[in-house]
Amino acid sequence: MAVSLPPKKSILGKILERYRRHVEEEIAVRRSSELEKTHHADCPGLQMGARPLEMIQRYLEEQNIQEKTLIELTHLEIELDVMLRQTRFRKTQLMIEAIKAHYEEKIKQLYPPLPWSRTIKNRSRSKIEKTLSILHMHVMLIGTWGIDGGGDLVVKVIRMLIMAESRGSHEKEKKCSSTLPHMTG
Repeated sequence: MAVSLPPKKSILGKILERYRRHVEEEIAVRRSSELEKTHHADCPGLQMGARPLEMIQRYLEEQNIQEKTLIELTHLEIELDVMLRQTRFRKTQLMIEAIKAHYEEKIKQLYPPLPWSRTIKNRSRSKIEKTLSILHMHVMLIGTWGIDGGGDLVVKVIRMLIMAESRGSHEKEKKCSSTLPHMTG
């Protein structure tokens, strides 16, 4: 019981049309070396650098679709579907990477790094915690005493602490502490 198949061109046309509907970006296929390796492992007749539709067409011509059974054509359709899914996945990855890079660039433009951020990045966690606790203590003291112009004093304290941390000297931290008024009991 043989099933008569429609002419080769109509089957090929339907497969290619289905593929065309789903492919939006051919560049993703060319850029993905992993995807190309997968294609070549599954479909040895494919050539590198060819356009995806041409690659599929050559592969299908090599397979001699006229002589395939319904089961073999189903397997061929599954193979093509797997390749299409891999293409979509890689395209999505590239789009996410592009969006992420664009977003990070916009963030850098809108919020440039603070001058002291490089200094703090290079310090150990304990030094940062120590600096922050000293800064917190100074801010609390300023708030408690209600010193006029406390904002300027906080900025000066932050600058002095950063300078002290960057030089790695404990004397500089003491100098920062000495700029604040001391409580007399």
